[in-house]
Amino acid sequence: MSANNTILLLRLRYGNRFIWLVVNVESHECFANAQWTKWWIYQNCPQQYTMNKRLAHHIAKKINKEKQTEYGIIQFNSKANIDDFKLKNGKLVRGVSVVMEPANNYADLETDESDWIIC
Repeated sequence: MSANNTILLLRLRYGNRFIWLVVNVESHECFANAQWTKWWIYQNCPQQYTMNKRLAHHIAKKINKEKQTEYGIIQFNSKANIDDFKLKNGKLVRGVSVVMEPANNYADLETDESDWIIC
């Protein structure tokens, strides 16, 4: 069984607002590609979300303390819109559309500026 050793704070656009996902992931998973990340979130739903950045950081620190993660907390801000998901009772839930798995999970190569900004 592999250890989960990184906590990600993912800021995603949902319509005209932002939501924060706090996700405990394995070190080999790459979130530099917006399409791959969207697919990963779709595959691993439901995810907990919050609209409060401070609360997201608090949750991440609590998880980090409990899990003793190897790489700590990494924050990603995305320009990607995830309108094909639904927000229900504090959980991000799959909508009716299907998110296809991209060919790779490498950084977005087709643009000069990656969709994901690491803070």
